[in-house]
Amino acid sequence: MWAPNAATVGAAGHRLEPDGAGMFAGRIGLEAGEDYGFELDGGPALPDPCSRWQPHGLRGPSRVLDPARFT
Repeated sequence: MWAPNAATVGAAGHRLEPDGAGMFAGRIGLEAGEDYGFELDGGPALPDPCSRWQPHGLRGPSRVLDPARFT
């Protein structure tokens, strides 16, 4: 996640680690169909700007999509 003005970034209850140049990284381990969002500096969960699935609209939580489930 690129968040150059954030001191901390979390996702799905996990804290991401600073990776330099405003980047934060980490593995969360969510399953297909689970919802998530990014929390900047402890704020409300925000949708993933690179999400492939936004079932509740642009401002709702992002959902993990497994493209291998499609033919």
